[in-house]
Amino acid sequence: MSMPSSASCCALRQSSTWGFEYALTCSRPRLDAFGGGAHVIDLGARKSISWTSTQEWLAAALNGEDAHA
Repeated sequence: MSMPSSASCCALRQSSTWGFEYALTCSRPRLDAFGGGAHVIDLGARKSISWTSTQEWLAAALNGEDAHA
């Protein structure tokens, strides 16, 4: 089985979606110093598809909005 060339690998990656999670931490116990989120990016279109933060999600859930959105 042959391996794809590096050029075709890069082309595949640039036309797909990519995502990551992140965490906000603190070395001291502070109420507003922790959190995180996630982001999904369309590499081909070079634009953000969707993102969320735990702070916004929690605020929405506590206000009675859809916590699964």
